[in-house]
Amino acid sequence: VEAGMQRMPARVFAALLASDSGSLTSAELGEQLRVSPAAVSGAVRYLSQQHMVSREREPGSRKERYRVHSNQWYEALTNRE
Repeated sequence: VEAGMQRMPARVFAALLASDSGSLTSAELGEQLRVSPAAVSGAVRYLSQQHMVSREREPGSRKERYRVHSNQWYEALTNRE
């Protein structure tokens, strides 16, 4: 937030960075952050537009997982400057 990112995208980004697997579903993010699905959706949309988070389909499921790849954090910071 102090770097200029909106509060909800910052919370979602931090939750993804801190997750053991490196990825979470929308439901997992909502439960962990105690926010509505709409709040998660808006935050993920913003992070996707900034190329900080990617969406992946779980094989055999309709669920999407959101992931921060190791180089996306670096690229997002260098693109910003």
